[in-house]
Amino acid sequence: MTRIVEGQKPVNKDKVQVTVNTTQLEDNDEMVRCWHRQFSNLAEHLQQWIEKNSQPKRYNFPRPCIRREPCRWAKRGPMARKDWVRFYNWAAKNATPKPPYQPKIRTKDKEKEKKTEPKEPIPLEELMEHAEKLASPRMRRQKYEYPIPPDYPYAPQIHPKKPAKKDRGRPFKTPEVPPDFQHIELEIDFWSQLRFPTRSSTALYNPTENILKLAQPKVIPPLKQHCPIPEKPVEYVAPRRRMTYRQWREHKRRLEYLAKPIYRPVTDYYYF
Repeated sequence: MTRIVEGQKPVNKDKVQVTVNTTQLEDNDEMVRCWHRQFSNLAEHLQQWIEKNSQPKRYNFPRPCIRREPCRWAKRGPMARKDWVRFYNWAAKNATPKPPYQPKIRTKDKEKEKKTEPKEPIPLEELMEHAEKLASPRMRRQKYEYPIPPDYPYAPQIHPKKPAKKDRGRPFKTPEVPPDFQHIELEIDFWSQLRFPTRSSTALYNPTENILKLAQPKVIPPLKQHCPIPEKPVEYVAPRRRMTYRQWREHKRRLEYLAKPIYRPVTDYYYF
């Protein structure tokens, strides 16, 4: 069953009366009652705030009806003499027509003309003098002289790049070796009879076990073998390694070529 909404006139649209179901109206009434209960339970200041801010926003704000006093340009009637003088002064400055356009005439630049003028070639002597003047340093320094390297009595060069350092264990002069020997026997005698002086503190020196071990000559093979060393075969065969795919293909081609019969042309007919 349907009924017409209260407070609304029926609209005739193709002679059809617009109606609303009673169930929808009852649902709306219940929602309104629920909102009214929630609103009544709120405090007074919250109710006032809701009533104030729940109104629809108005964009056409009312303007005050107070009329402003018209300025001297909006006044009806003739202007005073001062106003006309001020107007003519403004018009003489801003209301006059613009002057006609006049293109700028390019003036010749004297500096550019000087640059473009052909100059006489500078002679070679002046250029060389100028180059020598520029090449000479402003602050002249004396040539650096390298100091004479100290002649240490015994300084073995252990590292090929680093310079030799003084050995503190041998503070005596280097022996005077002749530049050339007449015979090899003389050279052998010289080096065999050469003796280096020793210090007195060497008699009180006790070498450690590691020094004594290092002082012994190196023996190959070692004295105490932990396992017997096998003798090398006469024909040494290198241990086999896994081939790559490419090496395996080349090995197959090699075997195919070696498996073919040997073809030798008959040479008896030509040489015998």
